[in-house]
Amino acid sequence: MEEKEKKSPSILKRVMAILGIVIIVASIIFTIYLAIIGSDKFLAMMFVDLVVPVIIWVFLHFVDVFTKQKEAA
Repeated sequence: MEEKEKKSPSILKRVMAILGIVIIVASIIFTIYLAIIGSDKFLAMMFVDLVVPVIIWVFLHFVDVFTKQKEAA
């Protein structure tokens, strides 16, 4: 039973993953909207589309690192 608990992702990781997907999809839809209307904020949204997934990945990586350190202690 302990092996199953170790393999299952934490609640925090699940919530962050779902929140990340929602943010990324909304950001892409908004970027497409800005491209269609020809807004000058389009490039800013392209930057957000690239940076947000990286920030989410870094956060999830640190959650893994800290949980492994906690388990080792």
